[in-house]
Amino acid sequence: MAIQKFNDLLENSEDPVERIIHENRCMKVSLIGFGSGMMLREKKVTNPTKLTVLSGSVKYFEADRKILLTQYDEFEIPVDVRHYILADEQSICLLTQDRLNQNN
Repeated sequence: MAIQKFNDLLENSEDPVERIIHENRCMKVSLIGFGSGMMLREKKVTNPTKLTVLSGSVKYFEADRKILLTQYDEFEIPVDVRHYILADEQSICLLTQDRLNQNN
């Protein structure tokens, strides 16, 4: 999916837009786009996952911890920990998930 098409989807959405851009048996890579103030609902990951901010800034929340991530910051999301993400401004993030080391 072209980045411009992804941006067009985001402009017309009230919720974060998530699209898989690569997937195989070893890994899954997704783009997540946020408008200012959008929240990616609370969830937990079951395998090693890295969040990379490509543009904008987001806050990562879990229990008693809040982390501000800005352009080019990377963050390893802990496995089996409830968390959510809130965008401070229009942002695009890359989510990379390892499928070889699943904790299922």
